[in-house]
Amino acid sequence: MSNMTLSNSIRARLAARFKYGLVTQEILDRLTRCGVCFYPYFLVRELPMKRAELAELGDRFESRFLEPVELVEVSKMPQRLRDLARLEKRLQHGKCFGVFVSGQLVAYTWYSSDKIPVVNGGLALCPLPKNTLYLYDTYVRPEFRGQRIAGFMRHQLHRALATQGASSFIGITLAFNKSSRRFNSKFGAQEFEMRLLFTIAKLGGVDMRLSQREKFAETPRFKRLPHAAGRDR
Repeated sequence: MSNMTLSNSIRARLAARFKYGLVTQEILDRLTRCGVCFYPYFLVRELPMKRAELAELGDRFESRFLEPVELVEVSKMPQRLRDLARLEKRLQHGKCFGVFVSGQLVAYTWYSSDKIPVVNGGLALCPLPKNTLYLYDTYVRPEFRGQRIAGFMRHQLHRALATQGASSFIGITLAFNKSSRRFNSKFGAQEFEMRLLFTIAKLGGVDMRLSQREKFAETPRFKRLPHAAGRDR
């Protein structure tokens, strides 16, 4: 990856953060890169979407699980440059689901059957409840935002996973990510627990429960982390 490509990606990412009101999250992300991680977050429960208007967007939109060879397209998405080897490692416990327009990947999201991770990824917070999958890393290309693609993709993914026996889903949303919280609320997702992750690089830290509206998962009240969690989930 060239320095110019990386620089352009960083500038586009920062512009998007300001546009969608994620300045606080950007500050917290920068602190994390400096070795101090402080993330208040919610565990969110989703049930399969039933809203009929989300079922279809038109013939030009196709949704399906990606083949492993297609992950290279995920790794090159603008503002979300990813390491291909780490993406391929995710396939051990789940798959990537995408939306295509004229053969072009315009949005994607992931699911995992492995665990609920701590918010910054890597280490396990707790096992998943029965018949529940973990959803994460949702992205829509900037030029396709505002076209209801995220809701369409979620609906299609829920429907596809229900045929595999999944009856509910869990996600993680940072407390300061207002756009994600609005999206979750709009489509009926419930924030069932609020937690706080605090770590210092190489010294470890804690992940603790702040409040709980519903005991949906067997989460620990207090979990000591032996080292700082990795970014990937």
